[in-house]
Amino acid sequence: MSDFALLAGNRLADYRQNTLVINEFMAKNDGFIRDPQGDYDDWIEIYNYGDNAINIGGLYLTDDLSVPGGWRIPDNNPAATTIGPHGYLLIWADSETNEGTLHASFKLSADGEQIGLFEYDGITLIDGVKFGSQAEESSYGRLPDSSDNWQVLSSPTPGWSNKANPIEVLINEIMYHPYHPHPGAENIGTEYIELFNRGSEPVNLAGWKFNNGVDFLFPDITLGSGEYLVVAGNVNAFTAKYPGVNNVIGGWDGRLSNSGEMIELVNNLGVRIDWVRYADEGDWALRELGPVDRSHRGWVWSNEHDGGGKSLELINPILPNEYGQNWTAGISNEGTPGTVNSVTADDVAPLILDVSHYPSIPGSNDPVTVTARIINELMRGITVTLHYRVDVSAYSKESYPHHDPDDYNSLMMFDDGAHGDGEADDGVYGAELPSQPNGTIVEFYLEASDAGTNSRTWPAPSIVDGAAEQVTNLLYIVDDSFEPYWTLGDQPIYYLIRGRAGQAGVYRVPLL
Repeated sequence: MSDFALLAGNRLADYRQNTLVINEFMAKNDGFIRDPQGDYDDWIEIYNYGDNAINIGGLYLTDDLSVPGGWRIPDNNPAATTIGPHGYLLIWADSETNEGTLHASFKLSADGEQIGLFEYDGITLIDGVKFGSQAEESSYGRLPDSSDNWQVLSSPTPGWSNKANPIEVLINEIMYHPYHPHPGAENIGTEYIELFNRGSEPVNLAGWKFNNGVDFLFPDITLGSGEYLVVAGNVNAFTAKYPGVNNVIGGWDGRLSNSGEMIELVNNLGVRIDWVRYADEGDWALRELGPVDRSHRGWVWSNEHDGGGKSLELINPILPNEYGQNWTAGISNEGTPGTVNSVTADDVAPLILDVSHYPSIPGSNDPVTVTARIINELMRGITVTLHYRVDVSAYSKESYPHHDPDDYNSLMMFDDGAHGDGEADDGVYGAELPSQPNGTIVEFYLEASDAGTNSRTWPAPSIVDGAAEQVTNLLYIVDDSFEPYWTLGDQPIYYLIRGRAGQAGVYRVPLL
């Protein structure tokens, strides 16, 4: 960082050698770590690189080195302000001193400023830094600890060594809706969340928590590299159902929602280690043509992990686990708690994420740019194709369409910065569809393939009478009457677009 400077202090206290440094800080914490009150606040880490404990109560911390002194660290709570040998202490820069001993009277500016640590006299500088603009969710720290080498840390390490390997404990399997022959009567004590340590080092989980979805405080237990740990709603109920599973702890408060919610795992400092917002629809399920209802067959979401006797299993633990495309119902009935998932694979089709088109409601003179973010184990050899057609679907009560690839035009999508995809080589692919006459409905879907034989479409194929068909795709309509500007006080308008099968047209519905 060109405008970063290390401002070395005296490092000599009045009666002892000072072994304190500002070791790491985050000036734009929008979702990485919560303070004890649950707020995402800026933070500063102080490191004691010496062999003796130091109580920092009575020292001064500031965000303006031109003014000696600053915020005086309270000295009435030595248990909170003492840093052990080679230990770390977090101070929250949140201007909320009423919230506790370790809450400073200032905030950090993400645009850049200074941090200084002063001796008891408020004048003698122990350590100081000057920094420039900071990126969201990244910290800036000394690497290695206490050295003069500062680096951006994309994997921040508040409260532990900056050179530590990233913690790679992840949510790997979820039994959120156990099977029961009578809906609503399932034994919620047999719900479970399985963790997997894909990292190379063992991780002590003491003080960790599930603090969203269910509430659970982890005991002093270590999860070894490559090991699994099951956290059950009720250990006795779980053991009665799975007597062969021994790597289980549990007894949480609450229950997992049968319709989906967010599960969050944080460490003993409140740092978010992992989170998954699972669901029983969308990318977490299959769309299936339902039974005849009032002379019509509609689409329903189908999945075996929602009360069907299967668990929800992560497919590839190397890829991000927050996306439903990387999860599916397990093969084994009642799940695979405490062991490798039944659907595990280390080479899967690329994930197709964040698909969008612009303009959202084009006019007859507007080409339409379609973009999507692609993630794969290896980003080499990726091919992304946009398939589109003018909607000509023709349904009847007795007949439903089948996918014919010859009905579609195809365009290659590129990640080169020249196809509406933003910057080159950023994982976002784009292509431009030609303009269409007013009133035209365009149907489209995306296909992504890797260098091997793995391929995926989005939206995913739907099940039509037992067969997978690419027939529930994306739609947009060309509308020259659309006014893209909204006036304060006007009612928002929602567009409901129906293909030829449902009386083609656009229905502009005011929000009441």
